[in-house]
Amino acid sequence: MDAPGRQWLSVSIDQDSWPVFVAAITFGYGATGAYGFGRPDVVDRWHNRLAHSDFVDEDFCRKYWVPFLSDGRIVPGDLPEPAPFWLRLLSAFPIKYVFLSAVGALLAIAVWVAMKGAK
Repeated sequence: MDAPGRQWLSVSIDQDSWPVFVAAITFGYGATGAYGFGRPDVVDRWHNRLAHSDFVDEDFCRKYWVPFLSDGRIVPGDLPEPAPFWLRLLSAFPIKYVFLSAVGALLAIAVWVAMKGAK
């Protein structure tokens, strides 16, 4: 942790596909919004059956964010539930590597065709 006596809080939503999708197609981003950090220095608070931005509406903020921001109190969320199968599959099969492999294969074919035509 950066500051002594302060806790890091991660809000994780079991149905949130956006963090998983972004992690699957880009570099440098993780899916912590869907799976939590899973680290001892971060409190993962789970909220089940919410959409991506439901944790910033007024009722949610009053119940969960105001206590945390005013005095550091963490109001418990839900117990974690397994992510849907398709979301776990997307996590296990990062699209970015398939795309990079396809681009590499196309470049190799283009070089091979160019070299073959030059003979």
